[in-house]
Amino acid sequence: MKSGIYQIRNLVNNKIYIGSTKDFIVRERSHRSRLYTEKHHSSYLQNAYNKYGNNAFVFEVLLTCPESELLRIEQYFLNNYKPEYNMAPNAGSIVGMKMSEENRR
Repeated sequence: MKSGIYQIRNLVNNKIYIGSTKDFIVRERSHRSRLYTEKHHSSYLQNAYNKYGNNAFVFEVLLTCPESELLRIEQYFLNNYKPEYNMAPNAGSIVGMKMSEENRR
């Protein structure tokens, strides 16, 4: 199964970002590309990436599940893991997300 829940974990301080995806390989490549080009949607994760570098982060599959269950299960992980690098408290939503002035522009 290619879909499920993943985390990006900082090996230095163990802070995490949690997400869901229909394809783990594609999603990891997207995160790494956006972080490398300094265009990641999470300024918290981007700032940590800029500080610690690419080698300080690992992409880890937490759970595989059907696509129909992605948001429900991601929300469970967000509620229980309290990931430091996620900006939005709700799975699949930008409601409650704190946008930087640069992102607003």
